[in-house]
Amino acid sequence: MMLKDSDRLLGTIEQALRAGQLGAKRRRTSHNAVDLSTLVSEYVSLARTRHRLAPDRLTYRATAPTDDSGRRFVLGDEDELRAVVSNLVDNAIK
Repeated sequence: MMLKDSDRLLGTIEQALRAGQLGAKRRRTSHNAVDLSTLVSEYVSLARTRHRLAPDRLTYRATAPTDDSGRRFVLGDEDELRAVVSNLVDNAIK
């Protein structure tokens, strides 16, 4: 858990540094297929552990359509999507 928190904090720092660079030049983001269900599920599980929440206090129910493998993909930059999901979940908990 400490390693995941450390990775999350490093990501937050990198995001802040990238935001600071945006004033000087536009950052190119990659637009790849990202498995949103997996990304959100992983972060919800991490948030439950970090905030010591019972499993029924924070849940994720996917409602978006799936592909043939049962996964939900969106096009976007995985790092940016991860930052958005973490901010949304953390704000919801607060």
